[in-house]
Amino acid sequence: TDRGALRRHLRELGLGQASVPALVAREPAAWRAEAHLRAPALACRAPRALAASRGPAVSPDTPFPGMVWYGGAWDTKSGHRLRLTVSQFAEHVLHARSHEVAPKKSGWVVQPTTNTDGKRTNASTRAVHALFVDCDGRGAPDALLTALENIGLAHLFYQSSGWAPGNPKWRVVLPLAAPWDTHSPAGALAWRAAYAKARVALGALGGLSGEGLDPATDVPATPWFVTERRSEDDPPREVRAHYGASLDLRALADFLPSAPPDTAETEHEARGALGDQPHRLEGLRHV
Repeated sequence: TDRGALRRHLRELGLGQASVPALVAREPAAWRAEAHLRAPALACRAPRALAASRGPAVSPDTPFPGMVWYGGAWDTKSGHRLRLTVSQFAEHVLHARSHEVAPKKSGWVVQPTTNTDGKRTNASTRAVHALFVDCDGRGAPDALLTALENIGLAHLFYQSSGWAPGNPKWRVVLPLAAPWDTHSPAGALAWRAAYAKARVALGALGGLSGEGLDPATDVPATPWFVTERRSEDDPPREVRAHYGASLDLRALADFLPSAPPDTAETEHEARGALGDQPHRLEGLRHV
């Protein structure tokens, strides 16, 4: 559903990697509309994998550790620790901010992380406590939310600031059964691998088109904008909370097969993806 899927798609068309720029320029809509995530084998395995990955119960009073940056995309050094429960995060952050107005890139940024110094960097991120996933116009959320409820996984849902009826943009948050340690390069890379598996499984569960959930949100310090409206004319963004089991991400990662190694990504590139620079570009993207 990302570079590997694109390469396989090129091979099926009898094209080489050098054809990527021309193909993307010619067929972006066709590529994104393809049902990569609706393959029968994946549609069968995804719900089984998630059902096998249910952890301890999440209640409204379950702690939801995190960080918040109040200054928008460019505020990367003055994070504040959130000491909230799941229900408090849903009510006092997501729901409360859904009635506020903030221009694009200017709203609150949150992360479900333990952070050492308030800097929005991978180096400052010690652990991740919840899985955020982002959908940008690849389908409505209803099928995924219904499936998660049927499986019994706890989750929060909210419409993104850029939501529009004809272009649904939304996020789902799944509290983890245990924090994922990301303080070492190995731990951070393991997080990215597990995140990719979860993203594909959830995208398949929701029957999303194209790549489904955003593949560019896999680093520990990914910034997440919340629910502010873009203008006074926009309705408040919808927020939902459903309680059930936490997500055991390690169990999910063990259940699903690993993707074959991407030989085009060198060790240097992998390290660069986990550098200490704030993820400003991603902060500008995920709105």
